[in-house]
Amino acid sequence: MRSSNLGPFYIVQNQFSGWSTIGGVRVDESLRALNDDNKAIPGLYVVGSDAGSLFCTPYYDIPGSFYGLAIDSGTIAGKEAAAYSKIK
Repeated sequence: MRSSNLGPFYIVQNQFSGWSTIGGVRVDESLRALNDDNKAIPGLYVVGSDAGSLFCTPYYDIPGSFYGLAIDSGTIAGKEAAAYSKIK
């Protein structure tokens, strides 16, 4: 039987905050960065406050209002990047 407690495991140090940017990089539904022609740049993903979204403008200053997008965008981009790395 295979245990779910086997690695690899990764640790990331993070300072939580609830801010977002004004603007952000244009992204598609897979959170791929878009070039000037609105074409996806292969292998380049943008998440959190750096991804252009409804949290770009106006600048939100309500702590915690951005956590959902930060977590979800990281999850989506991580899955997309993993799938992309398998075809490369």
